[in-house]
Amino acid sequence: MDSQTWNSLSCASGMDLRRKAACEICDPCYWPGVGDGDEDAKLSAAVGGSLEVADELKLTSISFPAISTGIFGFPKERAARVIFTATENYFSHRVSGIKLVRLVLFDSETIRAFMTVWSEKSDKSHRSDKSNKSEA
Repeated sequence: MDSQTWNSLSCASGMDLRRKAACEICDPCYWPGVGDGDEDAKLSAAVGGSLEVADELKLTSISFPAISTGIFGFPKERAARVIFTATENYFSHRVSGIKLVRLVLFDSETIRAFMTVWSEKSDKSHRSDKSNKSEA
């Protein structure tokens, strides 16, 4: 699959749920011998593409599961790093109408993995902020 496929998704009305749209994303497969490589870039493109479509639909919020970490076997902490970085990169390069990005995590192992990565990123950001203030 080319990179266009990984950042495309299909959307429909919100059905009878309290949302404007329901979108389905193409998950990269992490199984050894099945994926064709560069799964981090595919996952990143899927997240960025979803955010882009949400902006095009003028949505103000979007929810993601831990994409590809279930039956497709993507390592949870690695997926968390990719998802957090892709989200951060998306918003650092454009003005967006999206005000809320929600991660919907379904089991304690996934929650722990995402919280671990979030804590690492927060600690790193906090240390960087302190360093920048001391240089000023």
